[in-house]
Amino acid sequence: MAIAVVASFGAPQMVQAHPGFVGHHGMGYGFHERMMNDIPEIEGTVPVEKSIGESIESVKIDALEAGAIAAKSIEDGKVFRGGVIPTQGYLVYHFAVMSPADDQLYRVLVDAGTGEILHTSEGISIAELDAIIVEMKNLWQRTSLL
Repeated sequence: MAIAVVASFGAPQMVQAHPGFVGHHGMGYGFHERMMNDIPEIEGTVPVEKSIGESIESVKIDALEAGAIAAKSIEDGKVFRGGVIPTQGYLVYHFAVMSPADDQLYRVLVDAGTGEILHTSEGISIAELDAIIVEMKNLWQRTSLL
C-alpha cells in the first residue's frame, strides 16, 4: 500500500500562480482558504499521534481507494489531486474533485480509516478559479517589478 503524505494539494501551475490554492499562507481569498474555511467540525478515525509516521501506520484506506470514493461522490467526478492532510487532529484524505457536469471543483474529505466521506465543500467554478489565478499572476508580476 502506498500513501502520499502532503501538506496540501494543487496543480503545479497553480502553485506558481496562486499560493492560496495550495498553502495556508496564500495571499487573498483563494480556493484553499475558501475550501479550508468551510470545513465543519469533523471526527475521523485515525488520530494524529506524536508523529505523522506513527499515525500513518493506522491508515486503513489506501490513496487509490480513497480517491475513487471521492470521485464517486461528485457527479462525473474526476480526481484532480489529493493526499493525506492532518485535519482537526485526524489524518484525512483531501481531494480536489472536478465535475465536468457542472464545471465546478470541490474538496472532498475522506476518512483515512473507514473511507467515509467526512465533508464535501461547496464548489468553485472553473471560471472563478481561472479569474483568481489571473488576478494572482498580475499581482505577482506587479510586485516582482518593485
